[in-house]
Amino acid sequence: MLNAIKSGLLKRFLNNTSGNFSLIAALSLLGIAGIVGAAVDYAGLTTAKQELQAQVDLGLLALARTEDDEQLDSSVGAAHVMTSNGYDWSYYKPSYTENNGTLSLTAKAKYETVMMSLLGVNSVEISATAKAVSPRAGGALELVLVLDQTNSMEADGKMDGLKSATSNLLDKLDAIPGDNVKISIVPFSQYVAVDPDEFRDKSWITVPATQAATRTKTVNTYADDGSPSTCYQEDATRIVDGFEETYQINHCSGGTPRTVLSSTTETYEVSDEWIGCVGVRAAPFNKIDGAYNASPIPGLLHRELQEFTGKGWDSWNSCGHEIVALTSNFTRLRTAVGNFWTTGNTYMPGGLMWGQRVLSPAEPFTEGAAIGDARKVMVLMTDGKNTLEINTPPYVKPGDDEPRAPGADVDTAIMCEQIKASGTQIYTIALMVNDTDTQNLLRNCASENSYYHKADDVAALHKAFNNIGDGFISNTRLTH
Repeated sequence: MLNAIKSGLLKRFLNNTSGNFSLIAALSLLGIAGIVGAAVDYAGLTTAKQELQAQVDLGLLALARTEDDEQLDSSVGAAHVMTSNGYDWSYYKPSYTENNGTLSLTAKAKYETVMMSLLGVNSVEISATAKAVSPRAGGALELVLVLDQTNSMEADGKMDGLKSATSNLLDKLDAIPGDNVKISIVPFSQYVAVDPDEFRDKSWITVPATQAATRTKTVNTYADDGSPSTCYQEDATRIVDGFEETYQINHCSGGTPRTVLSSTTETYEVSDEWIGCVGVRAAPFNKIDGAYNASPIPGLLHRELQEFTGKGWDSWNSCGHEIVALTSNFTRLRTAVGNFWTTGNTYMPGGLMWGQRVLSPAEPFTEGAAIGDARKVMVLMTDGKNTLEINTPPYVKPGDDEPRAPGADVDTAIMCEQIKASGTQIYTIALMVNDTDTQNLLRNCASENSYYHKADDVAALHKAFNNIGDGFISNTRLTH
């Protein structure tokens, strides 16, 4: 009986068309309005959340850069940073934390609805979170500075500029609290040098034997006669490490020699022992950090005596200041920088390879953290093109396209890609480099376009180091 009554009422409602169309239309419009309103507010809500996320990102990065420790540890400081960035929401609750080197900033905001308020939804709470790792907050940073120490760095105040720019970078990173920053310095030129006392007996290196020989010389005594020559100086040019430089030649003519009264022959001793200079391994080991049992790193004497080489002259191998392994001892780092000198020509692959060895946790250097436990960064700075390439290992020689060394350019490009593939970030600095090919080589070597710096003078070199240092402090790699 009840079902029959319901059926009859439904039939009468459907058959009565005098008013139900308006009712249905009204209900339909209300539904459409709700859908449209939701769409409008969804778009606005999405925009508001994007804006909040952008402000939280900016707030976190600003906090990472701040040198105010009280503000760094305070959520109130986070709110201040966001407000100073122009974020003017009337309701937000920023929360800033640090945990095991990870910085985290979360903020909430209230989005006032436009259309949804018609349905009683006046506001919606939104939130955004940003995370990053900063040495300032405890994140480990391992940085190796691979620095050109060649003869061309002597010109135009480049070496003095490098010393001061590097010192300023060390001061900036030394200000980071704790011992989470470790820095290594790899000076390079023709070859690279390591500490001979520390590494002489290591299995990964072959140390050359000390050379010693007895030589003779003639010593004359002269009468006080003869007449002096007439001399003058003339400018000339020569290529030094790929750069043309001007020097003076003495020209003398006329005069008469003094009379030799007597001659004696004297003997003297010459010798040279290993002081840390290291050469290159044969291919393919020259581009590999490993397999040292199969191919140890060859040590080189700084001066190889002609009695042992048979060349008829002594051979000299140019090595700069010895490598400083990863350390948090900034006094030691500053001392090393202050003792830089210039020597030899440019072979970038040597600097790159030793930079990679320094960051690796395995021998030759073992100070590096395991991959993934620290941010690993390499800064390569040079003032010119490769002018040396592998000859007969362990030696390098002037390039076949002198003063360019195309073989070294190829090796540089390969090694840059290998280093980046291992997880190390590379920054490059081209100091007064006018060679387009070398500029492109360094640009491509950098991990990102912004990591390549073209410094046209010493002031620009200072700016490059300063910008790189600021990036280390803030560590702008957001991880949210």
